[in-house]
Amino acid sequence: MYINRESLGTVQSSQSIPSSTVIVMETHSAYVGEGEGLVPTGLNNVFIRAKQSGWNVEPDSGEWQSAWYSPSGSQTEFETSVCR
Repeated sequence: MYINRESLGTVQSSQSIPSSTVIVMETHSAYVGEGEGLVPTGLNNVFIRAKQSGWNVEPDSGEWQSAWYSPSGSQTEFETSVCR
């Protein structure tokens, strides 16, 4: 998971998420390796969320815009209400 450095500092100090925040999360398939740690075997999805003042993509979006990508890089359709 990634969050841009400026936003991370704000979230850590004030626990509010500022405008211009970008969050990226990858999900991977994995198996349990030696020492019972997880070993990734393949990329499953990439999720991206960005927040910007004035963005009102949908009612109740909270100024967030979201995208979901497959490992091939193509954008995947999804119900945006799952990202609230």
